[in-house]
Amino acid sequence: MTQLRNSDEKMQNSESQGARRPRGRPKDDSLRLRILKCATDSFLEHGYQAVSMDAIAEAAEVSNRTVYSHFENKERLLAAVFRHEAERLRPHFSGNAISTSSEFESALQNFGEQFVGLLTHPTINGMGRVMVEEARRHPEMAKEFYAWGPTQTENQLVDFIEFGKQHGWLFTADCRLAAQQLLALWQGIWHFKQQLGLAKRLSTKKITVHVKESLQLFLDGVGRPGHG
Repeated sequence: MTQLRNSDEKMQNSESQGARRPRGRPKDDSLRLRILKCATDSFLEHGYQAVSMDAIAEAAEVSNRTVYSHFENKERLLAAVFRHEAERLRPHFSGNAISTSSEFESALQNFGEQFVGLLTHPTINGMGRVMVEEARRHPEMAKEFYAWGPTQTENQLVDFIEFGKQHGWLFTADCRLAAQQLLALWQGIWHFKQQLGLAKRLSTKKITVHVKESLQLFLDGVGRPGHG
């Protein structure tokens, strides 16, 4: 199977920009994660503008200096929160060998369920609202947010659709457009309603049904041969 893009390698440069790495004693990873967790909770509860670095330090039970030793400023801390959550929850394709169209469709179904689960996750939903609010003030951070989240997910799906096309399991002239259309089908109108507080989080059963129906509509649209 064609090797999918390695999202971790693509974001190593961004991570080095997200926190200062001065010479001296290595940073405590567990402490960094605690700061990130407290920052995430604070941003979700109060909004980015209302939260200070001092408040985050107090919540994490560390000094202000400790927070700044890990994160240069509040903007970089928010960027680190986005990246951490994106990496932790991003959907992925399994490394299992795929040799039939049925296995290919099953892998798409599994990826779609992960993707919809990600969109409906309270943390991701909340952080998305924070990013929309801050995009105008911090356009570069908005670009990073999009690169770490939606773009990485789209790239994985593009690679997998190209793999399916090479094996004759589906037909499409533009694999990237096909990936964008499938993601849009999976996202559906319910995601917008949830962001507005007009819909509750989808249950696991509803996610499975929604992803399957959207996938069948997509596969019928791009055309496909019989199962292998």
